[in-house]
Amino acid sequence: TGKVRWASRIHGRAIDSSKRHRRRRVGMSSAARTLGCHPSNEAERAMYRKRMDLFTHRAARQRWVGIDMGLGVWWTLTQSNGHFITDLQISEEGLPENIPDHGPPITREVSTLPLEDGRSWDTHMFFIPASGISIISDIDDTIKLTEVKNSKKMLCNTFLYEFAAVDGMSQLYKYFEQRGAAFHYVSNSPWQLQPELEAFLKKAGFPDGTYHLKHLKFQFNKPITFLKNRLLRSKPDNKTNHKHSTIMSLLQAFPERQFILVGDSGEKDPKIYADIAQKFPRQINRVYIRRVNGDNREGKHWEKVFAGLGSEKWQVFDSLSSIMEDAKGAFSEDLRHQAHHKAI
Repeated sequence: TGKVRWASRIHGRAIDSSKRHRRRRVGMSSAARTLGCHPSNEAERAMYRKRMDLFTHRAARQRWVGIDMGLGVWWTLTQSNGHFITDLQISEEGLPENIPDHGPPITREVSTLPLEDGRSWDTHMFFIPASGISIISDIDDTIKLTEVKNSKKMLCNTFLYEFAAVDGMSQLYKYFEQRGAAFHYVSNSPWQLQPELEAFLKKAGFPDGTYHLKHLKFQFNKPITFLKNRLLRSKPDNKTNHKHSTIMSLLQAFPERQFILVGDSGEKDPKIYADIAQKFPRQINRVYIRRVNGDNREGKHWEKVFAGLGSEKWQVFDSLSSIMEDAKGAFSEDLRHQAHHKAI
C-alpha cells in the first residue's frame, strides 16, 4: 500500500500471584544461607522475603493477554514460563505523534486487559527513530553496585539490601538523555528482578528504556550452583551468551543508529563489546568500561582486549570526570555522521 508501518515488540511476564513454588523457595533459601547470605534484622528479612518471592511465584501459563493501545487490542498467549512476546505492526495513523527520522524515542502508554483474576498492568512502548544514538548499558556493577565477582556480596546485594547506584553514572546518563539518546538495558540479571530494577533505576534518576534480561530456570538439584554461578553471571561462549546475542539483534534492528556500549571490567563485558565493535565498526561509536573495585589491570591488558580498535573508540574509566569530555565528543561525532549520511 505504500504506507509506513512501525514494527514494535512487547515482552512481558505473567505470574500466578496465588501460587508459589515451596520447594524452590526452600532450596534457594538453604543455598543462600550456605553461601553466607542470611538476614540479620527485620529490614533485611522483609527485603529477603520480597525479593525471594519474585523467584518463587508460579508462572501463569497458557493465559491470553490483551494489549490495549487505544486504537485496538492485540492478543498474545503466555508461554510455559509465563513470558509473552508479541510483534506488532503499527501504521503511522496509530502513532502518538509524528516521529522524526533522527533523535530521541517517542513513548506511548499501553495497558493489558484484566486477566481472569482481575489484574492488569500499565507500561509504555518506545518508538525509536531510524537514526540517532542509542546507549546499550549493562546494569550490575556498571550502574548498580552488585559485586558479582564475590558470591556472598552478590547475593546479599541482590536479596538483602536496597539497590545502590554507582556514583556519577546517573549524571552521565542524564547527559546522554538530554542529547536525545535512547536506552537499552542489556543485563545478565534475570527477568524475575525486572520490577525491582525498573523501580531502582527510576528512583536513582536513570532514564527509562527497554529491558533485555536473562531467562533463568531454577535448578532443583543444584541450588547452590544456581545462585553462585548462574544468577547474575554470563556464559563464556559468545555464541550462547545472552548479552552478545541481544546486542547483535539490536544493532541489526537499527542499522542506521550509532551505539555507545557501557559495561564494567568485572566479567565478560570488555571481550563481548570488543568483539561486537569489530563486527559493527560503523555502528559502534564508543565503548566505555567502568573499572570495578580491585581491578588493577593497566593499559597493556586493555590494549590487547581492544586490539584492532582505534584508541579513540574505547575507554576504561574510574570516575565520571574521566569520561564526560569524551562522551561530549561522541555526540559531536554523531552529528557529523548524520550530516554525512544526509549528504550521501
